[in-house]
Amino acid sequence: MRRAMETRNVTRRQTKVLVHDIRLAILDELKENGYAGVTFEGVARRARTSKPVLYRRYSSRAHMALDAWTWSSPVKMPKRSKGSLRADLIAILEALQDYNKAAGAASFRRMIAEADDDLMKEMTEMTAENSRDAIRMALQAAYERGEISGNTLAAPLEFLPIVLFRHDVFFRRPPYDKKATEALVDEILLPVFGALVTPAPR
Repeated sequence: MRRAMETRNVTRRQTKVLVHDIRLAILDELKENGYAGVTFEGVARRARTSKPVLYRRYSSRAHMALDAWTWSSPVKMPKRSKGSLRADLIAILEALQDYNKAAGAASFRRMIAEADDDLMKEMTEMTAENSRDAIRMALQAAYERGEISGNTLAAPLEFLPIVLFRHDVFFRRPPYDKKATEALVDEILLPVFGALVTPAPR
């Protein structure tokens, strides 16, 4: 019994090491060859494993890239308020920008183009959950400070920052610029959320 448990523990450790090596290999392939140059064969060779092992874990090149990017540079949404609703919304958008910078906008767009329905759903749910929690935190903090008169939004509005960010990345393709981020908050997000803002006393 004890020997069987030890064997399982060794196998589990070996699996973790293998997954670690595979992810590093994917990142190295992305760095050296770009997204278009990533192949199952190249990753398997670099990770010292076989293509069947990769096929059991990944359904496509897009799946490999997303897993490696998310592992190495996860979306780090703010957990605490920065002191104002404006600052919190900027921080949320900058967290999305940091994730896309790590992947590279061009590579990320190519991955999206190749992603199947299951992968798109996985990616959307992952990002949406993080964004929704951060937005709810920001609204609650703003409500407690008296900046806004309510602390809830209709469900579609909770995803407005990420929808606007994706539109910019995939369609407008602007450079990563702090002023552009601030303009997105000042000219669109805050006015939309303005229905919740408490008028200043006269």
